[in-house]
Amino acid sequence: MQLILSILGFTHIVSGEILYDGVDIRTLPRNTLRQAIATIPQEAALFQGTIAFNIDPIGTIPESRLQKALDVCLSVLEITSGPHNSPSTAKAERVADVGNTPLSLHTQVDTGGKNFSHGQR
Repeated sequence: MQLILSILGFTHIVSGEILYDGVDIRTLPRNTLRQAIATIPQEAALFQGTIAFNIDPIGTIPESRLQKALDVCLSVLEITSGPHNSPSTAKAERVADVGNTPLSLHTQVDTGGKNFSHGQR
């Protein structure tokens, strides 16, 4: 955790340097640095709102790019849980929906993603 805090500029570097693409991070504006680096936690966390909000909480990515990202994720879920890997096609059908509603960027997410399976999160 301390490493991530240091990389994102939340801690003071006492000695040494952290290079990002060969550039000392102390020379970069913090906002630029924080927008360029993303972390993926071990435990998935979703926020109440829509899938689009959870993918892009500050709303800077065009909806077409968000849709492409969602499509890729859904295709991976179908591949890993599809009929050829599962004894039941019903399981594959459930992967791409929440409460029998197909997933879209506008699908509502309950606090903590309670309405999604662990794999969907």
